Amino acid sequence: MIVPLISQVVLIRSIQKFSKERLNQKQKIIIRYIVQHPQKVNVTKLVTQLVGEIDCCSSTVWNNLNSLKRAGLINYGSAENRGHKVILTRVGKLLEVTGW
Repeated sequence: MIVPLISQVVLIRSIQKFSKERLNQKQKIIIRYIVQHPQKVNVTKLVTQLVGEIDCCSSTVWNNLNSLKRAGLINYGSAENRGHKVILTRVGKLLEVTGW
């Protein structure tokens, strides 16, 4: 399969548009929260903080964090790799959260 070259600007704009359309409101709040609170915390502590911020149960926050991780927008430790801080990935940093 031949893949045409596209500019970096076009790719970034596409990622931004896609995220604006496809991320749910809770996922947008989570990403915005991570951007606005630059102190890095582990995922368990972040879940506790977000439960109050989003006004939902912890399982909802966990489900949305896992979705964002699978999408490659955030990263944090795993069962084998506990204690890593929650960070935006390089792709996650491309999102224009102010426009949401």
